[in-house]
Amino acid sequence: ESTAEFEDGRPVTVEGSFTAGVNGDKPGIIMEAHSVPGDFYRQEFALANAEDNALVVSLDATVNVPAGLFHHCLKTKETTPLEPDALEHKYYAAGAGNVLTVDVRTGDKIKLVKIHPN
Repeated sequence: ESTAEFEDGRPVTVEGSFTAGVNGDKPGIIMEAHSVPGDFYRQEFALANAEDNALVVSLDATVNVPAGLFHHCLKTKETTPLEPDALEHKYYAAGAGNVLTVDVRTGDKIKLVKIHPN
């Protein structure tokens, strides 16, 4: 995974970047093909660098964001042992992907605004 944080259009850090198979880093699963509530999986693993996990909470969430109203969304609870207080709920809609991310601690939200048809 290659990550970068930007300030004023310039990268300021690539913290969290890693390559599976290098230095014991392992690949993860971003989304299961056939999720079931209660499934728990590692999204990435680079010891003390990137250790994100997901728990499938629901397959039937409804989400209303600027891009539209989405039914039967998959909802995950995402955590990392690197930040024990961090907790995000993410919602994924078929054909659209991640439509909403909620930082449970702060209430901050990232919403899908628009879908561009091909």
